[in-house]
Amino acid sequence: MKKYLLAASLTSCIFNIIVSNKTFAASIGTSPQTEPSSVVLFGAGSLRAGLSEVADNFTKENGIPVETSFNHSDIQRDRIIQGGEKPDIFASADTDKPLEVYEKGLGGPVVKFASNRLVAVTRADSSLTSSNFLEQLPNLRIGTPPDTDPLGYYAQVVYKKADQIKPGSFQKLNKNTAFFSPNKIENLGNSGLMPQVIPQNRNDSGGSIYYSLEESPEPVDVNLAYYTSALLALQVPSDSTQQFQIQILTTGRV
Repeated sequence: MKKYLLAASLTSCIFNIIVSNKTFAASIGTSPQTEPSSVVLFGAGSLRAGLSEVADNFTKENGIPVETSFNHSDIQRDRIIQGGEKPDIFASADTDKPLEVYEKGLGGPVVKFASNRLVAVTRADSSLTSSNFLEQLPNLRIGTPPDTDPLGYYAQVVYKKADQIKPGSFQKLNKNTAFFSPNKIENLGNSGLMPQVIPQNRNDSGGSIYYSLEESPEPVDVNLAYYTSALLALQVPSDSTQQFQIQILTTGRV
């Protein structure tokens, strides 16, 4: 029997980029005094598909190879600030992480370049609809990253909006949330619970969604994710013969 993923739009998310002077000059088509031999791009995992295509097109048009690395925005920030790595571009899923890099003098000004849509991803055999989603959400087991990750922060924004509609929802939603992280961390945001560690073979935007819904020892009922990541979940290799599809219950800008 086929299973499907349902995605209900919740809110918009802002993506920001920080670039070095030499890369900005190359990206807008002007000629810096010395063209770079290559460009190093650190990106949020949810930007993998879009920025990989942009990088390929940039290389074709300019003859300059782009070395890409995609991971959680907080991990990319730490590679720059703590690890001393020096990418030419840092594309984050929020404003705070690149601002930290900028304020430490490790990059140029922060520029908004894209937005995304936060969606709720679940199975089609669920009783959730766009009209009953917020009403049913406090009774569901929810999967998100911890709020140290931009996606986890956006989930907390949704919880606060739900609390405005139905007081008491914020605490209940956090209590019902299973946090998924690529690393075992000590302090887990609002819940204090230890996270479920995502296996290495599922440690990407689409894989983490699939893992939380299908492969986790304690699967969730719904995963809060970026729309672009939900699309990537369709492409996750699986030992199962189950087929997946995303249905958008409420559309919006992505």
